[in-house]
Amino acid sequence: MKVEVLNLSKKIKNNIILQNINITFNDGKIYGLIGKNGSGKSVFLKVLCGFYDPTEGKILANGIDITKSSIFLPETRALIEKPNFLPDLSGFENLLLLANIQKKISVEDIENTLKEDNLFQEKDKKYST
Repeated sequence: MKVEVLNLSKKIKNNIILQNINITFNDGKIYGLIGKNGSGKSVFLKVLCGFYDPTEGKILANGIDITKSSIFLPETRALIEKPNFLPDLSGFENLLLLANIQKKISVEDIENTLKEDNLFQEKDKKYST
């Protein structure tokens, strides 16, 4: 998937957080965002994921404008800042809940991944922050 960010700006209250951002993300590449605390990295990711609407500009996913629509970047998963889990559920139950959102990952897939990462024996463990 190719994602193009065109003249993207985000203003929150009277603060300009992002101003005139232009970048293209090409399929098969890994990108990193570098900047000081408060420079807008998390806000940028939240705009990309559709959690915030941009004040100006647009985002194209394979040429389709997904700005200010109910369309999200396809096949995108994001944990921005820190992950939150439901504390009354085990790690396995939290993963199963996430997997059920798009129904693309089976119970067996989760179990196999936990086994590959030597975490299967801890699948019923609960986690706190």
